[in-house]
Amino acid sequence: MSRFYVTLDGVMGGRSSGAVQTTQQGHLLFSGNINVLGGGFANIRTSIPTANFANSEGLVIEYVPRLQGEGDHGVSPLGVQVQVSDGRCACPKIAAFGLAPGAANGQKATAVVPTAAWENGKNQGWRSCSCDTDVTRITSIYLYVLFQEGSFQMELVNLRLLAPGENLPAVNLPTSSLESLSPSHGAAKTAELLINNAVERGVLSFNKGYPDICAAIYASALMHLATANDTPQSVKDSAKAALTHSAADWSTSYTGGNSARAWALRHIVDDAWAKAKHASTNPTASPGTDMTMATTQASSRDYDISSKMVTYATTNAKKDSDAASVNLGLIVAVTILATVLVMGGIGLAVHMRRKQIKSAEPVTVGVPVVAMAAAPQPMQVDGTSTASSVKSASNV
Repeated sequence: MSRFYVTLDGVMGGRSSGAVQTTQQGHLLFSGNINVLGGGFANIRTSIPTANFANSEGLVIEYVPRLQGEGDHGVSPLGVQVQVSDGRCACPKIAAFGLAPGAANGQKATAVVPTAAWENGKNQGWRSCSCDTDVTRITSIYLYVLFQEGSFQMELVNLRLLAPGENLPAVNLPTSSLESLSPSHGAAKTAELLINNAVERGVLSFNKGYPDICAAIYASALMHLATANDTPQSVKDSAKAALTHSAADWSTSYTGGNSARAWALRHIVDDAWAKAKHASTNPTASPGTDMTMATTQASSRDYDISSKMVTYATTNAKKDSDAASVNLGLIVAVTILATVLVMGGIGLAVHMRRKQIKSAEPVTVGVPVVAMAAAPQPMQVDGTSTASSVKSASNV
């Protein structure tokens, strides 16, 4: 079994929450709430036997799709940034994948991170490094939920590094219906809702400097629309265009990297939204009817979304500024207090500790991690393997 640790933005003054537990099926469930005021992230991490990522086509993530909270807000994909570290360089390799929403009915899905998608990350998200993470000696994996405001749920079944020579599989989603995500809405209205939520999450991620997460969110939403059995045909046809912009094409399709990929997918998203809007307001129209109206709606959507996001960004910039002012005041006060105590001969030791998961006892997390060791043979890390295992934990 794998031992996972939780880190929250409380280490930098944030207010997000998160915890891990096991499901009855033995899967890892990482859930919580992201508060973008003063922070905006939660992550889990695990150690693995030294793995050579360079000899693999990529990382495969098996998961159970879940809704991201209650009500309409929960009908949304979840973008996850994965970071891998060699334990030496403070700047990890990073990439992103999307988790499709689902009704938690136990059906499993897969996401992939191709080796070509790995990029150089930064120390704590913003500091550059003179070193470079050695992908032939990866010793830890981090999974981040970043700047996606509100509730989140991530149910992981398996993380698997492909063996040398094993081809990258296609992204796989179970057969599902849009109406199962939101029974109170029809399929067309649910498609519209799914796209709206994906755009809100994607825009904030992009504007915060994470175009990889933005692209992953858009791709996941479009993949869901392309495969659901009750997606209006005009919407499905638009969404299928996203299949040609899959993660496997990451290194060859977009010379502008993640930003270009996010924008390419956004144009497909806008087209799908216009057709979903048209279908929800004209439920008896045959597929392809009056697409001139849908095209006009797509053009106006760019303006509406841009206006909304500019207002949102301005509002939150003021909140972030206010939070920064409060944090600065606290830092100054603590600094003065420390100086006084040291001068008085008392001294002050400041110890910062990452927030603990609530349970006092270790949590057994049934997520096997298959990693390829330095030797060519893959190494299985699970409850039955003879390899050294990494058990779950309740604190950091």
